[in-house]
Amino acid sequence: MAVVQDICKIIEKFAPKDATYNGIRDNVGLLIGHHSSNVARILCCLDITHAVVQEAKILNAQLIVSHHPVIFDRLEINDKSPSGRIVLDLIKNDISVYSAHTNLDFVKDGINDYIADILELQEKEIMQPYDTTSNSSLGRNNISNEEQKQGLGRVGNLKTTMSVLEFAQKVSSTLKDNCVRIVGDKYKKLKRVAVINGAGGGDIRYFEMAIAHGCDCIVTADVKHHVAVYAQECGLALIEPQHYTTEHPYIAILKSKLQQATKQLGFEIEIFQSLQDKNPRSLIV
Repeated sequence: MAVVQDICKIIEKFAPKDATYNGIRDNVGLLIGHHSSNVARILCCLDITHAVVQEAKILNAQLIVSHHPVIFDRLEINDKSPSGRIVLDLIKNDISVYSAHTNLDFVKDGINDYIADILELQEKEIMQPYDTTSNSSLGRNNISNEEQKQGLGRVGNLKTTMSVLEFAQKVSSTLKDNCVRIVGDKYKKLKRVAVINGAGGGDIRYFEMAIAHGCDCIVTADVKHHVAVYAQECGLALIEPQHYTTEHPYIAILKSKLQQATKQLGFEIEIFQSLQDKNPRSLIV
């Protein structure tokens, strides 16, 4: 019988907890539960919501593996907040939680790589590689080969030149997202593109990095107004899908990785992908 610690080790082989970019590392790891608890069923999801917890209870899953942390910031664990109620419910039902957030974003073959791949970017490279300087300042000088293959965002070339509108339509169909927005001339021809899964639209620095890499377009979510204006003024086309759709497609890959690794280790574990893990946003029409 596998225990929670076994699953933690499996996840940290393909998404090490110390995966970081300029010190950015959100709350990752075993956030709720005992390392020694038995695991026979695992539920994989993007977000841990009340509906996902109920699903885990129905499935009798002992562990939830999520991308977004259920405990993201400071949290008072009481019944006065939605997050507090979710955590109390998880503890009451002895359901452990492992979250792999920024580490799963930055690593080789993580979410950034996957989105760049399904958008068919060629000659792919890391937009901003692993920061060896920050690790040296922490006393780490032995940076591994795997760490050198991780970092923020991916850049690559399109197989064929296409307009902003054409590529936005490709993003929409590939990510199954009917709420993709565009900043810039929609008829501008594109060749080189940057991709940042999730909330890359909150920082102008990321857009400056894309320009420095010779990109004429960036695909990312959660774009702030002043960042959109900056992109427009710089002549950098912006395609903005939703945060959920730039990350949720990877949950099936996460499930597959866990299935393969647990099977290789001889663990008899059932692994499910949540059916209740839904996009919180919807169109009014």
